[in-house]
Amino acid sequence: MSGGTLRKRGKIYWARVRFQGKDHEKSLGTESRSVARERLGRYVEELKAAKWGERPRRTFDEAVKRFIEEHMPLKRPGTFKRYSSSIKSLVPAFEGVYLDEIGSERLYKFEMERRKKVQTPTIRRDLACLRTIFSCGETWEWVSSNPVKAYLRGRASSLTENPPRNRVLSHKEEADLLASAAEWVRLSRSEGGHPVPWPIIIPLAIESGLRRDELFGLERDSQLRLDANEIFIPSDRAKAGRDRRIPILDRSRRLLEQHPPFLGKPWVFYRSDGNRYSRTSPYVWESFQKICRHAGVDNFTIHDLRRTCGCRLLQDRRMSMEEVSKWLGHSSIKVTERVYAFLDVEHLHRAVERTSGNVVTLPEGSKLGTKRRGFSNKVVAEQRVS
Repeated sequence: MSGGTLRKRGKIYWARVRFQGKDHEKSLGTESRSVARERLGRYVEELKAAKWGERPRRTFDEAVKRFIEEHMPLKRPGTFKRYSSSIKSLVPAFEGVYLDEIGSERLYKFEMERRKKVQTPTIRRDLACLRTIFSCGETWEWVSSNPVKAYLRGRASSLTENPPRNRVLSHKEEADLLASAAEWVRLSRSEGGHPVPWPIIIPLAIESGLRRDELFGLERDSQLRLDANEIFIPSDRAKAGRDRRIPILDRSRRLLEQHPPFLGKPWVFYRSDGNRYSRTSPYVWESFQKICRHAGVDNFTIHDLRRTCGCRLLQDRRMSMEEVSKWLGHSSIKVTERVYAFLDVEHLHRAVERTSGNVVTLPEGSKLGTKRRGFSNKVVAEQRVS
């Protein structure tokens, strides 16, 4: 076997090794000649090991490639996005490194570097992704152990998740927020703008508990079923991976009926060009924060509207934990209990006791309109935006 040679294709170096009468070529995935030489040496060692029936050493890059091709397509869209984000952070730290070289020292260095840029929960999610990659490596018989599992156990006290948020909207704050939203829409339109229809979105989010992606990706024909008085979330768009049907309450129904469609586009809520709002649109986030500041509603996010929905279902409508879990589309009732653990303990006991097999049929004659506590006719009139 020769020591191999380096060749360049475009900007990337390739290895070429003559072994057992055959030429073996492999991309080294780098533009650096020094890095390419190091990887060429590793490639030669792998071929030698294979000759004697030894298990070839695998790199992090190889593991990630196979993980993306085989494991990630089986995951739900939300998990796929989370893994993709973590992999982007893991690659700079472990690119070109053999899996058996990744131990506590390298993991600690990765953690310390990440702490300069992100919060602890993000680091924990990145390491959890790496742990899953190593678990797949064990299945593929590429590694004999998973060093990330032991590392996370040893760093458990330093890599804790942040406590769940408990911010919810009071009825008075809701009235103030809707008044602020109506004023913002009025001013934006007078200046020729095309504002986000917050006076419709805010009540719908509070009454339906839709996640932000579900709200801004809502389709009029396939999901908004006014004839059945429900919103349908198909399994491929649901975080828990199963279909969900959510009743439309009176106030939300009136507002949705008044909101015109954009001809030729499926979205319920749309930009000025008829397309849906981007999940990461800074305009959406900034406009919501502007409305909150004007209303004097501090430390509040779009996702907190969903948490407000859960609290209202438990406290105002006296639903059981099981019913609320189904309404919100949680993966299990344990998730619901954990999310709403900040509520009064006595109230939670009552909610758990009120178990019922099926959900989503509201008591006959239930109303959620202008007479609800915390609203004035003026505010409701202002929120009717066409």
